[in-house]
Amino acid sequence: EGPNATPAITDNGSVIIPVEHALSFLEETKLSAKWGQKDFGGGNWPTAAVSKGGFAYYAGCGDKYVYSVNLTTGKKQWSYLTKNHTRSVPVVCQDDDVYVGSQDAIFYALDGATGKLKWKYTNDQIGAFGGGRQFYADYDHAPAIDEHGRIYAPCNSINGRGMLLALEKAKGELKWAYVD
Repeated sequence: EGPNATPAITDNGSVIIPVEHALSFLEETKLSAKWGQKDFGGGNWPTAAVSKGGFAYYAGCGDKYVYSVNLTTGKKQWSYLTKNHTRSVPVVCQDDDVYVGSQDAIFYALDGATGKLKWKYTNDQIGAFGGGRQFYADYDHAPAIDEHGRIYAPCNSINGRGMLLALEKAKGELKWAYVD
């Protein structure tokens, strides 16, 4: 199987290649695999984000997990079970915390070193927007984080409309929600 998702680049130029159900690590200087495909759960939407601490964070799994993988050995450091599939690319902050959304309508903040939940934002907290309709959302796209500690999480509503949530990084508090 070949690559089927966006690769992630490490600080030294090596490449993490997401392939269906697995990751491969390619050393850029040798153009050879440092470790081969490591199976970290089923799924058709593998994604990877790289931290500065020598670990890749992997989601997009049909098994509902987010994984941390040691880039030197290819071994799993930790895994975190969400309530549904993860399609969103995890984003890693400078403090190595990991932020990822899931198809369970929950946005997760995980400690990058341990995988422990720091906080979660459940979209049923949004309330009613747009003529009194209740919105529920799933996350298919990568969030963005600004220099002020605000996370911008794009998601899809139950009726197919797009939303953008602005969450505070420290506690996951909703600052605002834009409904398309």
